Amino acid sequence: MTATLRALHSLRVLDVGTQVAGPFVATILGDLGADVIKCEQPALGDPLRLPGGMSPGWQVDGRNKWSCTLNLRHQQGQALLKRLAEWADVLVENFRPGTMARWGLAYDDLRLINRRLVYVSVSGFGQSGPYARRVAYHSIGAAFGGITDRTGFADEPPATPGPFLTDYIAALFGAIGALEALRRRDAPDGTGEGERVDTALYDSVTRLSAPEFAEYSLTGTVRERTDGPPMRTRDGRYVVILPVQPDQYAALVRLIGEPALSDQKFTTAHRRTQHIGEFEAIVSHWVGSLDAADALHKLIAAGVPASHVNNVADLVDNEHVRARNDLVSLTNHLGQTVMLPGVVPRFCRSPNAPRWLGEELGASNEYVYHTLLGLSADDVSQLHRDGVI
Repeated sequence: MTATLRALHSLRVLDVGTQVAGPFVATILGDLGADVIKCEQPALGDPLRLPGGMSPGWQVDGRNKWSCTLNLRHQQGQALLKRLAEWADVLVENFRPGTMARWGLAYDDLRLINRRLVYVSVSGFGQSGPYARRVAYHSIGAAFGGITDRTGFADEPPATPGPFLTDYIAALFGAIGALEALRRRDAPDGTGEGERVDTALYDSVTRLSAPEFAEYSLTGTVRERTDGPPMRTRDGRYVVILPVQPDQYAALVRLIGEPALSDQKFTTAHRRTQHIGEFEAIVSHWVGSLDAADALHKLIAAGVPASHVNNVADLVDNEHVRARNDLVSLTNHLGQTVMLPGVVPRFCRSPNAPRWLGEELGASNEYVYHTLLGLSADDVSQLHRDGVI
């Protein structure tokens, strides 16, 4: 990958987070071309590495990062992080609020060393407020933030959204915040100084519910789950059908040819929602008489929005996914070919691509401590013996 294709080639990122939400901020920036150093606990590494130290999840989300070991609980480890903070434009952490301050590594501490540093903190409940020190993971953030209540089917209990969804959403907001903080720092009329970026699991998903808050404030209405489950086809697949516009619904009525669908209670999207059970019973009967490929072909040809419910294997074989090069392959440390999603969003004139998969623990220690920080081989060996790295 040449420098001309790396949009953030000169941006330097220090990732001291663990698992998903914090580190994924750095993964996004690395995808865009930033140079990322990933600091991990000696001997143990990031929990995302488990099992076996090089899990598939680690290889993908640890991509484009130089792995170094660093014990932040050790005084010498804290001193080394402060030296790395002089190198960095962005630091990302997702410890429980107060932890970095206890180690002397809070934003106010590092700002004294590097006033240009953008310091991104991702946590369950944010850096302020009475719940700030509560522990939270994906499902907790989703439940508290309101998205769980809106997930699932109308006649069933609420469901937790897909794996790590709140972590990834929070990370996206964290990356957006980092980029805006950098713009404010570096713009011609900018401040020249860094910023503290605070994003939480719960408020990231709450932000996605803006229309519901407005509706509640104006009408006192709390939206309920209204969707039914995907419809099962004759060959055991599932499809989702969503005719929102009047012409789309008219096309569905013509396609199925069932007079009952012309009843006034089905003629608008709002009315169909109010009578979702009856509506889906009629449509699902038609869907169940066809194989998935046939049903989807007929729906799309008629102009009705629809899709298979795809799994990973379906997406790997999908012609549209292949045509857009959504998936790329890299070789891991064992010589195996690993498939992974490409860079999102894509830049059409100067595309980016993942450069390497997640490294083995401490694979870049020599680069970080000898090349970047200028420590001697004896110094590095002593740090290792002392459990600092």
